[in-house]
Amino acid sequence: MSAGNSVQNERAPFRLRIKWLAAHPRPWTLEIGAEYHRNFSAKLERWLDQGMGSCLFADPEARQVLAECLMRFDGERVRHEAWVIMPNHVHLLFSPMMPMAKLVQAWKGHTARVLGLGPIWQRDYHDTMIRDANHYANVLRYIRRNPLKAKLAEGRFTLWERKERRHSDD
Repeated sequence: MSAGNSVQNERAPFRLRIKWLAAHPRPWTLEIGAEYHRNFSAKLERWLDQGMGSCLFADPEARQVLAECLMRFDGERVRHEAWVIMPNHVHLLFSPMMPMAKLVQAWKGHTARVLGLGPIWQRDYHDTMIRDANHYANVLRYIRRNPLKAKLAEGRFTLWERKERRHSDD
């Protein structure tokens, strides 16, 4: 196979996703959201769980920088419920108290500056509005179980939960 064909094949999933998104404008029903997850985000999750991509946050010091940044304005600009820092990605459950785009930009910018490694984050981020108590419980459970699902050893991730959440059902 030529290099040109290889690049085209690598881009094919991105083109499919762009077409799919154009055909399915938000807001989505639960069924459409599940279809998106099956077709696109589940594949990305498997890739991340396999340790693909940059694993900057496998380093405990880098995780600590991000953890301190996330918690710096807890209760002022954000109310965190739970988060997990994985080697190559982060999951957060929080309520923003300022425009979310500015909050995420501040987290990304600060950690990149402190770590001094240049651009370390993807340009965009994926967010999901929590619909109800059941959805909240599922997201919390997902965050808690993500390191186990990825088969990460202790010391390769950082999990944080608000104290009142730590003893709720898994």
